[in-house]
Amino acid sequence: MLGWVTFLCAATIAVASILGYIETDLVALYQIQLQSIIRLVEDLPPANPPISIPPRTIEKEYDFIIVGAGSAGSVVANRLSEVGSWKILLLEAGYPENNLAQYPVLATLLQLSDYNWAFTTEPQKNFCLAMEKHRCGWPRGRALGGSSSINYMLYMRGNPDDYNRWAAQGNPGWSYEEVLPYFLKSEDAHIPLSDPHYHRVGGYQSIEQSYMTDLARAFLQAGQELGYPLTDYNSPHQIGFSPFQTTTRYGRRASTATSYLEPVLNRKNLDILTGARVTRILIDPQTNRAYGVEYNMDDKKFTVRANKEVILSAGALQSPQLLILSGVGPKEELEKHAIETLSNLPVGKTLYDHIVFYGLIFDSNFTSTPLPDLFNYNEIQRWYKTGQGPLSSVAGNEALAYIESSHPSPLDGASPDFELVFTSGATLTRDNGAVGRRILRVTEEYYREMYGPLLGMPTFSIGPVLLHPRSIGYMKLKSADPYDDPLFYANYFTDPENHDIRIMIESIRFCLRLVETEAFKKYDVRLNPKPVLGCEHLEYLSDDYWYCALQFLSTSTYHPIATCKMGPLDDPTAVVNHELKVYGIGNLRVIDASVIPFPLAAPTNGPSILVGEVGSDMIKKDWGGWIMALSAVTIAVASILRPNTTTFSESYIVQLQSIFGLVEDLPSPNPLTEIPYRIIETDYDFIIVGAGSAGCVVANRLSEIENWTILLLEAGYPETNIAQYPILAPTLQLTDYYNWGFTSEPQNNFCLAMEKQRCAMPRGRVLGGSSTINLMIYSRGNPDDYNRWAAQGNPGWSYKEILPYFLKSEDAHIPLSDPNYHRVGGYQSIEQTSTSALANAFIEGGKELGYQLTDYNSPHQIGFSPIQATTRFGRRASTATSFLQPILNRENLEILTGARVTRILINPTTKKTYGVEYIKNNRKFIAKASKEVILSAGTLQSPHLLLLSGVGPKEELKKHEIETLSDLPVGKTMYNHIAFYGLIFNSNFSGAFLSDLFNYDEIQRWYKTGQGPLASIAGNEALAFLKSNNSRVLYGSSPDFELVFTTGTLITDNGEIGKRIFRITNKYYQEMYGSLQGMSSFTILPILVHPESVGYMKLKSADAYDDPLFYGNYFSDPDNHDVKVMVEGIRFILRLAETEAFKKYDVKLIPKPILGCEHLEYNSDDYWYCALQFLATSVNHQIATCKMGPIDDVTAVVNNELKVYGIENLRVIDASVIPFPLAAHTNGPAILVGEVGSDMIKKDWATS
Repeated sequence: MLGWVTFLCAATIAVASILGYIETDLVALYQIQLQSIIRLVEDLPPANPPISIPPRTIEKEYDFIIVGAGSAGSVVANRLSEVGSWKILLLEAGYPENNLAQYPVLATLLQLSDYNWAFTTEPQKNFCLAMEKHRCGWPRGRALGGSSSINYMLYMRGNPDDYNRWAAQGNPGWSYEEVLPYFLKSEDAHIPLSDPHYHRVGGYQSIEQSYMTDLARAFLQAGQELGYPLTDYNSPHQIGFSPFQTTTRYGRRASTATSYLEPVLNRKNLDILTGARVTRILIDPQTNRAYGVEYNMDDKKFTVRANKEVILSAGALQSPQLLILSGVGPKEELEKHAIETLSNLPVGKTLYDHIVFYGLIFDSNFTSTPLPDLFNYNEIQRWYKTGQGPLSSVAGNEALAYIESSHPSPLDGASPDFELVFTSGATLTRDNGAVGRRILRVTEEYYREMYGPLLGMPTFSIGPVLLHPRSIGYMKLKSADPYDDPLFYANYFTDPENHDIRIMIESIRFCLRLVETEAFKKYDVRLNPKPVLGCEHLEYLSDDYWYCALQFLSTSTYHPIATCKMGPLDDPTAVVNHELKVYGIGNLRVIDASVIPFPLAAPTNGPSILVGEVGSDMIKKDWGGWIMALSAVTIAVASILRPNTTTFSESYIVQLQSIFGLVEDLPSPNPLTEIPYRIIETDYDFIIVGAGSAGCVVANRLSEIENWTILLLEAGYPETNIAQYPILAPTLQLTDYYNWGFTSEPQNNFCLAMEKQRCAMPRGRVLGGSSTINLMIYSRGNPDDYNRWAAQGNPGWSYKEILPYFLKSEDAHIPLSDPNYHRVGGYQSIEQTSTSALANAFIEGGKELGYQLTDYNSPHQIGFSPIQATTRFGRRASTATSFLQPILNRENLEILTGARVTRILINPTTKKTYGVEYIKNNRKFIAKASKEVILSAGTLQSPHLLLLSGVGPKEELKKHEIETLSDLPVGKTMYNHIAFYGLIFNSNFSGAFLSDLFNYDEIQRWYKTGQGPLASIAGNEALAFLKSNNSRVLYGSSPDFELVFTTGTLITDNGEIGKRIFRITNKYYQEMYGSLQGMSSFTILPILVHPESVGYMKLKSADAYDDPLFYGNYFSDPDNHDVKVMVEGIRFILRLAETEAFKKYDVKLIPKPILGCEHLEYNSDDYWYCALQFLATSVNHQIATCKMGPIDDVTAVVNNELKVYGIENLRVIDASVIPFPLAAHTNGPAILVGEVGSDMIKKDWATS
């Protein structure tokens, strides 16, 4: 028991020696009183033991390094270490909190200890005038738990309007609806009569209701007298009066260290190092990627590396300091201190803080108990056994109110303007100035003269707090020495409209009204009449008097924010984006209160915990696709069930997650596209709409001209790690993040097995467009295709003319390729896929039937071949990673993601294009182009934008009340390749299940060599281009159908991926394939290369957010050419499966008739036509909606130079211009169109 006694002795001496600061005879009295009380508690159980960190050897490398174990950092350390395969290092300059911190009633003492960094503001002429050197105290926690270990434990979230405004400023994911689940996730709330919709039991952070005296209850009753409700201020109904909700557990402080760290100290993947002061973030100046930190400990310097990310959680005052010391900050500030600028950002340029006025001291007849008298045997026993009583009071702070002023800001909505804090035991007079005076830094001279006569009197205070200040401060370095505190300029009461002063004076007058209520009258409450020292010359209680008083006795509430402000790319004050990533620096996030963009109606501890929770999930989403976070993808992959199972396999998820965990010990995949922070201007030379297969190429090529300024607008965002893994390609089409999710309008003879008879039409909504979600098959098309293209009146598009552009674009690594038709050194990597034994049999079977092994991207297209894929080192090489990533640092290229263009701006008089209108974060913007707007939004969205902008069929535009600027057949022509998925073959070839491929050896192989089954593009391994007996003479030597060999069929994954991608109904799937699941199978897809059926598209409405209507019109050509070629393709495959090459694998077509066609003679032409209607679908190679053609072509929208007819300074550069179907998947031709179009633009503007 001596541990408890020794501790309380120390606390008693601290308390007793402080309380008698003015009257020294009180010191001895207090000491005697407290020491006698201490002896009474010797037989009581000890207090909760302090945090004891297990001894660990600190490694040289971790996956994540967290700088700062404060309110947010402790949360992040807990949440990231939930992923067992991640190694986490948490660095904290301070040490574990001691027992003193557990006693809420003694909270103020901690701010006079070494647990406080003890910062101060720079002097102001109109603020903190009663304080030493006119500097306000800014205590910050230097301990595990950070400021949550020294604060007053008041727990507030803020108002719903705060978060909705936060999101509306361009920060998706931060609205109240989106953050509320994280508040609920974090808390373990034990609050009387709390609403279960807004509180939860079971989280890490304990929340309790504060202790209240009768005087605090009078405060609540007074509020009711004035018409305010008793409210749960952490529900959406914030305005009103309430007891405090506090971060305590069992009446003891519950800092984030005790709440989030203590329960997980035994996690072997979490190392915590205290006494470690980080002095610099290590950032590679070549790549601008954070790779570790430098820290000092015991006067020695150390470095430690982070393989994934460095997470800065050092708080609103020290996170910006570390950024600036590391070269991230205002360029002029960095140059001043001879620090190399790595990213020129407004770090520290914005600083907000709540302020409170301590000058309202009220006399009453309520007799409160002095602090030493609280430590009597009964109260100590009560506190130990129940966690209740005055020892659980959070330094006398007992109740509060949130009030809306008569000057509400339209920006603040229904959010309150000021807060009132009722305090019974922490006023400037209650402790003889020993604690309060020192914390607030009130000069001894001022204190004696102002408060001397009041010492010993029964007093309480109500502190009005300004919640939404408009005065903006800033901070900057004092020197480049990390041990020199920064300079903090709070700039209180400097807003030009005096909004802050007006609100504070109104709050004071509200307090004066409040104490005149009946509830307070019984305690004979009155404002102490002594005028505030320094304001005696002014009319007592006038506005001028209170403004003067505010300047002397207002101070900070220690809630600094926004020094690393969150905001969209076009916000010139922003340092981090909505995912907390530092602009311009890879692998670096800030996760603490410094990112909060403006003052909330809450102290910062609760919102900091929130930021930690949200930020942790964002990290898991970005990096945890291999563990648990990319939930949608993980679920999709994990749903690939074992044989003979028809329900979701829980054990399979566990197996996949354990396999994915192996990946985390390997080097990180190729870095993803990190867009540099740039201020988005309003005027550019060229604006490119859409960063897809063509748009990325155009952005690259135009930005080669240094004096041209380019803006690239993309509605999606950069690809995540999951996109790099070819084997998982199909899962990308199941996510809203990547896929627009279009569908075709129903047909009565096509997609009959699909939901509502609508075919899926996936299109990439991401940097790289559909090149980021496709199956990476790279094919150019046949020379005859391009010669026909040119012959239709499009000079410059013959095979001879376009071949150099194919060669220019590619970096081909293909065995035995012909150097006349391939090149090394371009941006677009092309590799040959690895082939399984069955794929080799497919190729050998083709040889048996008289076809050669060919390089289908040479002029000799007809034959069999392994697939050539847009991969690099076995990873997806989208056009974003190929054409954008290498040139992101070009200063004349600005890329804006999450920007959805809604209209092309065209002068209706001159018919000249001059810019675009786009929406980002629910806000409308305009960007202007002095030269051209280039539409590269893809085959489905480029025509949509043209129509919305007044370019299209007149009758269509008139229908939607859109002014016709150019009457063109936009969307009137639409072709698409189709494939049949109904040919499923059984064999004795035992293929591995997806989960089995993720074994350690294959993962190592893929990481080190880029080869093996993980590099397989979703099982697509080989193909053939073939000419049919129904070929049109017009096409010369061009093939009519393509065969794609794939080991993935509709039954290999129990339908969890294939069924969903193709939209096959559950009923159809179960009846057709339910009995076949688990069989070893493969498929060969026949693809119609030159369909003659012509579809179209049109607007659904004039709303840019309404998807257009797409009519595929498959199998509608009058001669039934398309059906005949597809049936011939099926019959060729059946012949192929009977070759000797396949016989050794006992290959057989699964004989089950296609559901819906059982009534027809099996294997007849009619049977196969029926089967095609059920199980054929789009290959998503739509073209010709902005068809190229000469001026006399009534179906043409653009000319051979890609210029839109009738509109100046507007081109379409994407697959929508391709005039007819090519013998190619569209990604390669789209890249070609981007290359050719870029050169045409350069030629036209060469003299500018």
